[in-house]
Amino acid sequence: MTPAQFRAARALLDMTMQEIADECGLAFMTVGRYQAGVTVSQDSIKTIRETLERLGVVLIDAEGENGEGVRFKRHTGTPGTINRTS
Repeated sequence: MTPAQFRAARALLDMTMQEIADECGLAFMTVGRYQAGVTVSQDSIKTIRETLERLGVVLIDAEGENGEGVRFKRHTGTPGTINRTS
């Protein structure tokens, strides 16, 4: 996951950095540093990624000529809603 993917995922989820930090159980400064492209621990990146995936985001790795991306995973809930408790 790149910082750009993180920013895009956060925008898709319509969540603030503080909300993401709270969901991850990480300090706001750690999340902010990662978003800004500053080095953070691999454990923190893993925690952020797992949290985004739990919230319904799919992080797409770069393949060939196609760059990385972000999208929602298909779910059966009401369109336009995110289930933050699953």
